[in-house]
Amino acid sequence: MLDNPSAILEVTHLTFSYRREMPILEDVSFSVSEGDFAAIIGSNGAGKSTLLKLLLNQLSPNSGSVQIFGSEVGGFRNWSRVGYVPQGHSYLNSDFPAVVEEVLLAHQFPQIGLFCRARQEHRDRVCEVLALVDMEAYRTARLGTLSGGQLQRVLIARALVNRPELLILDEPTNGIDVQNSHVLYDLLNRLNRELKLTILMVTHDLVHASTFAQKIFCIEQGNLAVVAPEELHHELRHRHRHPLKEKCEHFLTLKECPCNFQHECGYDCEHGHEHDHGHDSCHYGGTR
Repeated sequence: MLDNPSAILEVTHLTFSYRREMPILEDVSFSVSEGDFAAIIGSNGAGKSTLLKLLLNQLSPNSGSVQIFGSEVGGFRNWSRVGYVPQGHSYLNSDFPAVVEEVLLAHQFPQIGLFCRARQEHRDRVCEVLALVDMEAYRTARLGTLSGGQLQRVLIARALVNRPELLILDEPTNGIDVQNSHVLYDLLNRLNRELKLTILMVTHDLVHASTFAQKIFCIEQGNLAVVAPEELHHELRHRHRHPLKEKCEHFLTLKECPCNFQHECGYDCEHGHEHDHGHDSCHYGGTR
């Protein structure tokens, strides 16, 4: 039973470690409600991708629970309700002699059936999702002819082809240029607003996360904190450096970050604040 009745994904007191190592995630709790656009941020190695594997039942927690659409994830069977876009378009082998339409038809295997030909309705669905991601002109294009941004949109179309209610993405802008990143976030924002598609995304792109996400979860040192988008946006707008005379090259922050690091740098900046650059890859500006 979900503690939050409006949640379609709820994580409660989740702890996970590999073998007998220190926990990668410890006592993590959060929820994603229908229609949310949520982002998970954190430094490399903080446990973001591990958390996604737990949400997708690819790993089992040491303790705690993951509930999806009201069911424990271990017993959840209706995975067509969840679309997943893995990290990196290398998931699609661009050297494989396949065209875009074939990739999307293959993902409709549960509806088409074993040893059965795709029907017109399945081909129509391919056209629909390609139109959603502005890739309809590439239906018959070979994978090897597409750019990184185009391949990423094919992966999103593939995840959408079975009409999911929840879309989970792992670093969707990894390996693509700035212009294509803008296009991709505009696309995700449109899917969220117009189709009411619930989105949960791991990202390092704090600028777009603060612009589009309604919920932001920050993972550092195994713990998860909720960050208000406007707070993250404010911090990014006011990032600055120590005066040049101090010869400090670290970005600074205006106040204590949500990761519970204390700002005790000791340098006084021109704004009269004290700041910390002793964070362990804190996304609010510091590196340890």
